[in-house]
Amino acid sequence: MDPSIEDIPDTIGRLNELEFRRPYRNLFAHWAAKRIRGQDALYLMSHDARDAEQAMVGPIDRSHAGFAIVLLPDVRGLVQHIAQYESWLAQKTAAWYERYGG
Repeated sequence: MDPSIEDIPDTIGRLNELEFRRPYRNLFAHWAAKRIRGQDALYLMSHDARDAEQAMVGPIDRSHAGFAIVLLPDVRGLVQHIAQYESWLAQKTAAWYERYGG
């Protein structure tokens, strides 16, 4: 990136923040989820060893499953936090493509 055009520390900070929150994205994309009756929480489960390893559940084999319980107030807060990055990333991606990709 051209440092005369880009705020490189800000960009790196925003990209690092998105990467830091990526495990939550992977849970919702790859794990089966079910609402816990009577609770504001989700039960997530995976039978995939790679998914369990990425979520730091630990090693599992074909005879086991990994699970996680996620509180929905935490998820709502995370969505609100990450939403501010959505527009920024869309605009930056378009600008970077015009500047550097094409």
